[in-house]
Amino acid sequence: MRIETHDKKHIVCGYIMPARYILPGQLWMSSSNNIAEVVYCDNDHVCYCWNENGETRYHDKDVFSFQCRYCLIIGE
Repeated sequence: MRIETHDKKHIVCGYIMPARYILPGQLWMSSSNNIAEVVYCDNDHVCYCWNENGETRYHDKDVFSFQCRYCLIIGE
């Protein structure tokens, strides 16, 4: 696990955390620096949302795939 700074935000990289640590309201940064918010997470899937052109979009991925694309934002 390592902490990196992208777009003035500190993110957790290189670590796949257990699903129980992925919580509603957390902000995650995508590999293209977009921000997504976790809506819910169970043992298998993460549902998340982001704003695109003034519209809220929702999607879900399995826990592993979500963490391959997104990194947890831990501060600025």
